Amino acid sequence: GKGGREPTVTDANLALGYLPDGALLGGSIRLNRQAALDAIRSKVAEPLGISVERAAFGITTLVNLNMVNGIRRVSIERGHDPRDFALIGAGGAAGMHVVRLAEEIGMHTVLIPKVASGLCAFGQILSDVRYDQLTSLSMRLDAEHVDLAQLNQTLAGLRQQGLANLREDGFGDQASSCHYTLEMRYLGQIHECSVDLQQHSLDEAGLAALISCFHSRHQTLYSYSEPASPVELVNLECSVIGHLPRPPQPELQGPAEPPAPTAQSVRPMLFSADGESQPTPVFNGNHLLPGQTVHGPCVIEEDTTNIVLPPGWQARLEPSATYRVTRGG
Repeated sequence: GKGGREPTVTDANLALGYLPDGALLGGSIRLNRQAALDAIRSKVAEPLGISVERAAFGITTLVNLNMVNGIRRVSIERGHDPRDFALIGAGGAAGMHVVRLAEEIGMHTVLIPKVASGLCAFGQILSDVRYDQLTSLSMRLDAEHVDLAQLNQTLAGLRQQGLANLREDGFGDQASSCHYTLEMRYLGQIHECSVDLQQHSLDEAGLAALISCFHSRHQTLYSYSEPASPVELVNLECSVIGHLPRPPQPELQGPAEPPAPTAQSVRPMLFSADGESQPTPVFNGNHLLPGQTVHGPCVIEEDTTNIVLPPGWQARLEPSATYRVTRGG
């Protein structure tokens, strides 16, 4: 409705029924489902010789796969199995995509706060102040070459610089903490592993423990280690954190045994590329009570976000004003 002609991801979600026709986004943009269908038909569906519905589903699928690749880069490629974690949806559009991301990557729990659309701003008021100091220090860590005095002096210098920054912000030393990250590698390698260090200085025993942690980290990341090979230090990083008091977190109040939730409406939605649209319940998030559970397929409409539950998923509203979405149901 503002002159655009190219189909967007929002248009695809509108065509699939995840957003209602006429919805008002950001208080100023009125969605037009027919315009979205026309854009997808002319720009995607007709050139590919497929239906508008399949084209819309393909748009969301490609977008989801791009986000899955981003998740893999910060989890699997760093040695973490995402199936061991919960996936948090942040952003106003996250609720329409995040469950599909969890499906694709094999995760079983998704958390979607009611404040998802403003999660960055919400996190800002909850966050501590942090300064990261980084320096290069090339040094072999075997007994014949390591210079523990220089290493400890460098660590202390980084810590003092971070503490000085916090003092300028009004923090006292007692309200701060710090930890270190050392980038290490086997001699001759071209890539490093990051190893955490908690203590402020190293003695011989601490150095041996650090090297052992490096071998374990290398094994986790690359499926092998070389305990007999010399290890060298490349970079040092010190994170100094000033801790702020946390504001109290409000909790939603509700009956001990809430009644079954009631959908406010039903509209057609599509949940697979080869399927057909099916009548799908729509729940008003403002009317859901803590402890109530809704089962997919359905949509939960919040003031600033929509949560799409595909078949096989369920969402429970927790007192923390967060939806816990899990497989089953």
